[in-house]
Amino acid sequence: NDKNMAESIATRHENWERVVWGLLYVKEGLQGFVDVRDIRNKTLHDAHYELDGQTADDCLDKMITVLEDPNELIHDTFAKQAANHIRKIKAKTETTPAVMTNIDGDKSLKVIEGLMYDMILERSNVDDLRQRLAKYYQKHLNSAPISPFLSDKDERLEKFYVPPKIVQKDHRKFEKDEGTPMTTYRHLFCKMGEFRKNVFMVGEAGMGKSSCAAMCAIKWANQFSSTKSIIEPYKNASEQTSFEAWELCLFNSDLKDIFLSETKHEDQFQDESFFKEIEFLFHLALRDNCDNCDLTDMVRDQLISRIYQKDERVAAYSTLNSVLFNKNCVIIADGLDEWTHPNVTNCSCSDEHKVIPYLPPTIDATVLITSRPWRMSQQRVKDTKIDSFLEIEGTADIRLLIQKVLDCLNETVTENKSLLDFVKFVDRMELTRLLSVPIISMLLVCLWFEGMHDSFSLCDIYAYTIEMMFGRKDLPKIIPQYSSIHFPRCFQRTEYIQKYYNILMEMAQLAFTTLFSNDKTSSLVFKKVNCLVGDHLLFVLKTGILQETKSASLIRKSSSYSFIHKTVQEFLAAIYMSYHPKEFH
Repeated sequence: NDKNMAESIATRHENWERVVWGLLYVKEGLQGFVDVRDIRNKTLHDAHYELDGQTADDCLDKMITVLEDPNELIHDTFAKQAANHIRKIKAKTETTPAVMTNIDGDKSLKVIEGLMYDMILERSNVDDLRQRLAKYYQKHLNSAPISPFLSDKDERLEKFYVPPKIVQKDHRKFEKDEGTPMTTYRHLFCKMGEFRKNVFMVGEAGMGKSSCAAMCAIKWANQFSSTKSIIEPYKNASEQTSFEAWELCLFNSDLKDIFLSETKHEDQFQDESFFKEIEFLFHLALRDNCDNCDLTDMVRDQLISRIYQKDERVAAYSTLNSVLFNKNCVIIADGLDEWTHPNVTNCSCSDEHKVIPYLPPTIDATVLITSRPWRMSQQRVKDTKIDSFLEIEGTADIRLLIQKVLDCLNETVTENKSLLDFVKFVDRMELTRLLSVPIISMLLVCLWFEGMHDSFSLCDIYAYTIEMMFGRKDLPKIIPQYSSIHFPRCFQRTEYIQKYYNILMEMAQLAFTTLFSNDKTSSLVFKKVNCLVGDHLLFVLKTGILQETKSASLIRKSSSYSFIHKTVQEFLAAIYMSYHPKEFH
């Protein structure tokens, strides 16, 4: 009824219109939002700017209902504050005369308007963060070498990825527990419709933990990104098992498990739409975060600093905090066995809390941590910190994985090679049992595809891999230093390893000293490479066996190094120990 107040509202007509339409943009089609728009139209187009008491109460109630919408705004801080201010206005209309004071009413409207602007701006920032994360995952996680040891044979992960075989077990039982099979993404993160808090996924090296973690991030990104990657259902003309394959299975039980498995990959992990229920997913590689113990700091340093420019990061950190406290978030921390709590830190973590990365209790997020079993045994996690214990036992369909890798390799040649020929080779060489480990299966396919048909052991596999890397044509010119020492059997037929054996032994010493370092924070990712003298470091980096990561610091330049895979590091350490038996103790 106050004319001055009405005119003041009218002068902010355009601003209110932006607020209301912003709300409609947030959730177009909800009747409550439509009602608020109608209230705005009726009030601001009324020549007298008048509402009777009951109508005013109804209008304010509808605004409060919209601001507390259970699907969109119930957890939004700005919306809560705006709703509280509207309640104050409503309380004043009930306790004051018919004419409201211009000062109090106008002040409240300004506060509400400011809060609504902040809310809409915050939601735009939140959507922007989600889009940046999705694009980052699609670009950096959806690319992987067909074999981890042959990094030049790169392919999209979605193209050859096969769902894993995962079972849920009771971590408190010491006896053998077969566990319960997990066949959906929902099972990994939820129980009885509720998100779990702490999920641990364990598995030996090469079983597919990192691939599974990356694929979860990619599937999430595909639900929200404007540029979704489209992968058609896999079809292959050779899917039917031939009579010759059946005959092989009769004499080899391991092959029978591969070719005649009753597991149908089409029925597993097909619920990709589940990831729509996760508002934000943060994928972290723990091996790159040995300087941090707080998961929120890791998200900030490993993700936010990479997807935002320097002048944008302050605002991005604020958005991140809002997201972590108010949204349904999942944090995937890959590689607990590659992380150790930093020695020098100002954190207040007790010894028992230094076993796993820390998440503030005020953040209600789901954390999925992958690890190798030995890490969980040597540094035990408290039972109360484990809501779900999952074991990844490899790929649900090894045969499909091998076929997909072959399909990728066949795209590079004119004469295709068949799955049956590969299986015959594996059977003839009595290497079938190695196929149970996905990473070894992929390596065997690549080595066989490259023409290696002699009988070889597991040591031979790694030796031949290093031989191929040492034989690359783009390596720096190094004067060979042939050695007269006795070579291990796996190196006796090599050319390039014997030619550069001094470099290999320097790598072996580096692998040994880092792997068995007293400082566990530097066993897999390390800064000192003093074992590699002169230009040998550049040579090893060019081979791809050793990888370098440069620091993003603007103050000082530094690099960290790691072997292409931990199993390669272990193999080289074993080579060093074979020449230095006193080191066994």
